[in-house]
Amino acid sequence: MSAGAAGLRFAYWAYLGYRGLTNTDRILKRFGFDIGEVTISNHKNLAIKFSDEHFIYFNATAGATKFKGVAGKSDIAIFDNSKNCSTKKLIITEAWADTITYYEVITILIKKNQATKEDVCSVLCLNSVSNTDKAIQYLLKNQSKYKYVELWLDDDEAGHRAMKEIKDALHDKFFIQDFSLDGYGGYKDAAEFWEKDFVAFRNYYYKNTTNINNTNN
Repeated sequence: MSAGAAGLRFAYWAYLGYRGLTNTDRILKRFGFDIGEVTISNHKNLAIKFSDEHFIYFNATAGATKFKGVAGKSDIAIFDNSKNCSTKKLIITEAWADTITYYEVITILIKKNQATKEDVCSVLCLNSVSNTDKAIQYLLKNQSKYKYVELWLDDDEAGHRAMKEIKDALHDKFFIQDFSLDGYGGYKDAAEFWEKDFVAFRNYYYKNTTNINNTNN
């Protein structure tokens, strides 16, 4: 690994550590996704490669890194664990960080014996609310895989609009629950809540998921 590549990796890991997403690489690899270098406007960046045509990239400058955006053709990304999940639940997130947040918190709950490996469900990451219809079409084609849909969309106008579209299209085919019902503790999304107060988020998740499971039963 070159010094430049090592620098990118170091800044990337520091960024993930700051956001509390330290298991990102492991989670991505588990579901067949990869982290690699891409060149954009003559600058090297690290990117999560969802496909050869779709990736999100991080830019490292002056020893720091930050999420920059989506390159290529935006599309949904499926983290499919349906064969191992006993609940037949699919979580729909708005962004990559919300997806990783879910797998971070469920890992902690398993370690605390508050969840089991069979509780680990699939996630559909929109990557953009413009992909809402693609998510709807995916669910219509995969009704046998899922019974419950849990929406982890941003607590803002765009997130509310996407939520309404999903509920209007699928309410008679799946049990749909809004995970943002209690407002993410005042934060805009799940990932920000996790980053700012992971203990409070863990409790929020456990409370709301328990309520959802009780409703489903």
